[in-house]
Amino acid sequence: MTDRFRATLAQLGPAPGDLAGNAAQAMTAWTAAREAGSDMLALPELFLTGPDLGDLVRDQAFMDAVHDTVADLAQRTSQGPALLIGAPCRARGTLHAAYWVCQGGAITARVLKHTVAKDGAYDHAGLFDAAPIPGPVSVGPVRIGVLLGEDAHAPDVAEAQAESGAEILLAPTAAPFHRGGHDRRLTHAVARVVETGLPLIHLNGLGGDGRTTCDGTSFILNRGGALAHQMGFCDPGLRHVDFARDGAGWTASTGDRPPLPPQVEQEYRILVDALTHRCHVTGAGTAIVDPTGGTDSALTAIIAVDALGPDNVHCVMMGEGGPTRPSRDAARDLAHDLGARIDQIALDAVAGALAEALHPLLRDHEDRTAFPARLRDLALAALAETTGALPLVAVNKTDMALGAMPHGANPGRYNPVGDVFSSRVEQLCQWRVGTHRNWMRAPANITIPSGVFRASGPPSTEGLPPDVLDEILGHLIERDADLADLAARGHDPDTLVRITRLLHKVEAGTAGFPPGPRLSSRALGDRRYPAGQAWLAES
Repeated sequence: MTDRFRATLAQLGPAPGDLAGNAAQAMTAWTAAREAGSDMLALPELFLTGPDLGDLVRDQAFMDAVHDTVADLAQRTSQGPALLIGAPCRARGTLHAAYWVCQGGAITARVLKHTVAKDGAYDHAGLFDAAPIPGPVSVGPVRIGVLLGEDAHAPDVAEAQAESGAEILLAPTAAPFHRGGHDRRLTHAVARVVETGLPLIHLNGLGGDGRTTCDGTSFILNRGGALAHQMGFCDPGLRHVDFARDGAGWTASTGDRPPLPPQVEQEYRILVDALTHRCHVTGAGTAIVDPTGGTDSALTAIIAVDALGPDNVHCVMMGEGGPTRPSRDAARDLAHDLGARIDQIALDAVAGALAEALHPLLRDHEDRTAFPARLRDLALAALAETTGALPLVAVNKTDMALGAMPHGANPGRYNPVGDVFSSRVEQLCQWRVGTHRNWMRAPANITIPSGVFRASGPPSTEGLPPDVLDEILGHLIERDADLADLAARGHDPDTLVRITRLLHKVEAGTAGFPPGPRLSSRALGDRRYPAGQAWLAES
């Protein structure tokens, strides 16, 4: 009986829909596993296709290509370790998330996911069908119990695998980042280990499409829940792990276990990586930022330079309706520190000509503030389309929730701070100024003029501290909190009603908000209240 087993874990990020590119990544990892003498290479859930597939999986030609690619990988990996890879499949007229086992030049097993999530970052409930609970698969001398994605979140699949003879549990997933997400995954994994008495490999992917971003942080637990290995947060790489068998079963050797970064660093890293992935999937190599001199635009500019490098970020300030002189100076100073190009466009004459041309139609309307804002957006959109750059808007979650968005923000194609409350924007700025990591591409020594930090919340909540406002909005948006419960926490009932009415008022426009990276368990656009609904429970 063989008492040694080496597994290679590939914590890598696939490109959405890029079968050839993702297969090439798999082959590179497999070659490294073979050279390391491994018995098995494991890749994350839906690695071959990328996890955020949408209706692409309904395309028969695409699904045929998926099967052909897996079959080709099986043939190419005949002389070496088994290859385990996530990809969708069709089975008897149904569509499933699956985990394919390739060894000896053939596809030897295909594990179908049993638990289909009804909510979450990926809308798989309407795409994939649930399958019966699978049994373990043989990989060399070991019986592997596969817990695919959400199958690791409840005991039924793991217990069935253990009762059917599984010796090691493998939980490949594509779990996107949100606050507290890793702790929940670890809690689920510990529960499965305690319930079954088996070691567990939790393998998470990386990357995404700029909205959801998988953060890696894969780990291995031995019997009893002891942490044997942990891979880096958002760091691609391979981990070769040796298992040894004794009378009690298999045990993983102990390896590196880097701690998670502080929460503020995790969030900032996700914002940077998400913008990098967004540019990759859209084909944009550069980004355009409209620096208003405020905190949101300052953080957005820094994120852009950290993601793309100073040579690939262009700051463009507009004249009419743009930032004030002190704000323009602050924006120029920041762009200089970042090493990014900054220019100013004078739109005063154009705005005046537009107002004069429309004057016969607007004699009874004195407010002309929308004109310069719309012109700014038009100019930025024209620059982006002509140069192929990704236009960035900078509107935080607080302002979006309360309708305090600038005119014409929606045409921007990406909003890096859209899931960040205003008080957190300031905290991220202050953390970044005092911190530099090797994955950041901006210079180490940058400063943000103190004048860019907002002194109060949006005008509609004047007098309410930003952190208190953001706490209330967090409960309402992310947890559907009851107004009476919030009032019992000490919040003013009239203020709660006013904020809730403002939040309901913007519901009609949330579908048109520019996309951005998710940090929370529920972004603003995830709410499903009817537009214009009139009902409101008084607190």
